[in-house]
Amino acid sequence: MMPNALALMMALPNESKGLFEQAGVEVHYSGIGKVNAAFKAFEVIQKTGCATLLNLGTAGSSHFDAHSLIEVTQFVQRDMDVSPLGFAVGVTPMDADHPAEIALDGYFQLLRDETDKSAQEHYIDIIQERITSLKDMLEELFMFTKIKNDSFKLELSNCCVSRLLKQTVFSYYEEWKKQGIEPSLDICEDTIFITANVQALRRVFQNVIKNALVHGQKSICIQMKQQDSCNCRASDDERTSKNRIVHILVSNDVKNPDDIDVDKVFERFYKADEARSISSSGLGLSIAKELVERMGGSIEARLEGKRFVVEIQFECE
Repeated sequence: MMPNALALMMALPNESKGLFEQAGVEVHYSGIGKVNAAFKAFEVIQKTGCATLLNLGTAGSSHFDAHSLIEVTQFVQRDMDVSPLGFAVGVTPMDADHPAEIALDGYFQLLRDETDKSAQEHYIDIIQERITSLKDMLEELFMFTKIKNDSFKLELSNCCVSRLLKQTVFSYYEEWKKQGIEPSLDICEDTIFITANVQALRRVFQNVIKNALVHGQKSICIQMKQQDSCNCRASDDERTSKNRIVHILVSNDVKNPDDIDVDKVFERFYKADEARSISSSGLGLSIAKELVERMGGSIEARLEGKRFVVEIQFECE
């Protein structure tokens, strides 16, 4: 394949009205939004081998004359509305916090100039990782916005928490292997049921485990145990399964425990370790807390020496 000097990309066909195609110029359409644009840009570069990628869009205003030359002093993303989080419409709260996540120009330049195939693959891996990380962060942002809305409801049913926890843990097998981590697992063999939403509960487990992977020191322990509730005055007849509580604990070593404020870890955008938060939105534990509480459970964090512990509790069925 002979590389093209220039490739043209736009968000929507309505913006070009087919004029470029009529002139024999191929246009690559990405859809609206910077995540779509990032994925499409990567695809176009790989497909065409272009030296320059031109991303065109349209803009209009009733305040300016047609064909006027206007200096742009502010850019507002029309597809970004996180007003429920306290930000103005069009403001992306993570842009300032995660510049490394969207600063891909240098890697694209290195990829274009590099002739060694192994080095090219290395840069491609980095770009893919950064784009995926950005996509995940935006997805968490939208998720948090969604669950903070008063109209958000969870359909609850009887679900097996023990099986779901094991499935979630094993879904991270490749990540454990990649990071050289052998987690310590102490999950009781009992079949334990709680009232919850399966998708929401899986998301809780994923977020808590991911937090340990990102911020931990390769010593991760995941436990699940069942015990009587604190209502110790209940008679034997009153001690039914409803008096039993399931505890899920995820703990990991931390390098600087003094830097962690356990009273703030569930707050939105809280990050104790900025140096290791490039791939973190600061929303994972906030989402976990909101979902757990909407399912009638509780979640708390604490420090035990140099170990950071997140404990989730639900009443058993």
